[in-house]
Amino acid sequence: MSTRNLWWGRLLLALLILAPCAKVQAGGLYLFDRGARALSRGGAFVAGADDPSSLWYNPAGLKYSGNQVLADATLTIFMGSFTRYDAAGLAQPTVDAQPMPLPIPTLAVSHNFGLEDWTFGAGIFAPNTILMGWPQTVSSGGLTQPSPARYSLISMRGSILSAFSLGVAYHGIEGLSIGADIQVQTGRFKAKTALSGCDAFACSFPEDPEFDSTVTLDLFPAVGVSGAVGFTYDMDFARLGASMTFPYSLHGAADLSITLPTSPLFDNATIKGNKADVEIKFPFIYRVGGELHPADWLRMEGTFVYEAWSRQKDIPITPHNVQMQNIRGIGNYDVGPMAIQRNMKDTWSIRGGFEAILPEEWLPIKTVFRGGLAYETGAFSNSSLTPMTLDTNKVVLTGGFGLNFTDTVRFDTVAGWIFMADPKVRDGNIKAPAAIRPESAIQQPINNGNYKAEAFYLGGGFSFMLE
Repeated sequence: MSTRNLWWGRLLLALLILAPCAKVQAGGLYLFDRGARALSRGGAFVAGADDPSSLWYNPAGLKYSGNQVLADATLTIFMGSFTRYDAAGLAQPTVDAQPMPLPIPTLAVSHNFGLEDWTFGAGIFAPNTILMGWPQTVSSGGLTQPSPARYSLISMRGSILSAFSLGVAYHGIEGLSIGADIQVQTGRFKAKTALSGCDAFACSFPEDPEFDSTVTLDLFPAVGVSGAVGFTYDMDFARLGASMTFPYSLHGAADLSITLPTSPLFDNATIKGNKADVEIKFPFIYRVGGELHPADWLRMEGTFVYEAWSRQKDIPITPHNVQMQNIRGIGNYDVGPMAIQRNMKDTWSIRGGFEAILPEEWLPIKTVFRGGLAYETGAFSNSSLTPMTLDTNKVVLTGGFGLNFTDTVRFDTVAGWIFMADPKVRDGNIKAPAAIRPESAIQQPINNGNYKAEAFYLGGGFSFMLE
C-alpha cells in the first residue's frame, strides 16, 4: 500500500473523530459572567458580593448573605455573521449565526443554622453560554450551495453545562471573612460539523461537497470537580475582596455519529466503533476587587479578573477500538491516542459598577439603581478565530434596578449590551480539515474572512430572607 494512501486513511478517520471535539471549548461557550444582580453591576461583584451568588464570585461574601434564597435567570441574544474569503481572496456568501437562545438560571440558598461565626451556602448555576449554530447550506445566485462556515461548525444544539456548589464562610475575626466552596461541573457537549475528504488526486477541486462528511459528537455525561476560595476585609467605608477558582477538566466517553462522503470511493466503507474519551481543560480564574461606600446610599466597585485559558493547549482524544474499514484502495485502519492543538490565550477584564438607593420620597417602594461598564479581551488571536469561536475583545455596558417590596423580599432586573470587535482575518492559520498528507497544497485556511458579532441580554430574579 502506498505511503500516500496510508496517510489518507489514517488522517481521515482521525479528523472524523477530532474535529467536533476541537470545537467544544470555553472561549466559544462563555460570553461573559453571570447572574442578574452581578451583571447589572458590570460583573464587578467580588468585594461587594453579599448574597448566595457569592458561591460563584467570592464565597467569602456568604458572610453578608444571611439566611437567604435567590433565584434568577438571564437571556442573551447573540447576533453574528461570517463572510469567508477563499484562497484566491474572493468573498463567499455571508452567513448569519443561528445560536439557540438559552436562559441562564441561578438557584441558591445561604443559612447560618444559628451559628454566629459561620454561614453555609448551596446552589445550582449555569455559565453564560452561547450554543452557536450556522446554516448548513446557503442560497446564492438562485443556487443552493454548502455553507462557507460548515468546516468550523454546523450546530451545538443539545449542549449544556451546570455547576452544583456547596460552600462555607468563616467570619469569627472582626472585619474578615474567609470562604471556600466545592463545585461539581456536569454537562453535555454536542457538536455537529462538516469535514472534507478531498485531496489533489481523488477529487476535482478543493472542498468538493461530494467529499464532505458530517460528524456529530455527543459527550454525555461530562464531569469535572473544581472549587473556589476567597476573602473579604471590611473597613466600614470600604471593602476589599479576592477569590480564586481552581482549574478542572471535563472528561467522559463521547458517542460518535459519522456520515461518510457520497463519493464512490466510500461506497463500501464502514466505521467500526463509536466511542472516544475526551478531556477539555478549564482555567484558573483570579478575581480581585475593592468596593467603596462614600455614603449610606451608594456602593461603587472596581474589579480585575484574569482567566488562564492558556492552560488549554490541546484536547487529548483516546478512541475506543475505532476503525475505518473497506476504503477503496486503502483497507482498514485503527486509530490510537492523539491530541489536537488549541493554543488558547489568557484573558483579562476590568470592570466597574455601582448601586445607588434612590431617595424614599421619589418612589413608594425602596428602589436601588445599578449600572456597570466592563472591558474584556478575547481568548483567541485573530489568526485562530473561527466561526465557532466568536470570542473577541468586548465592551459590556449594563444596568438594572432592584425593588425591595418588603424588608425581606427583593426583585432585581438587568439589561445590557455587549459590543464586540469585528476583525478582518487575512492570515488565518486554521486549515480545512482535509484528510490528506500534511502540508499539501490542497489544504487552505477556513477562517479568513470578515467577522461581526454583538449581543444584548436581559433578565430578572428575586430573593427573600428566611427566618
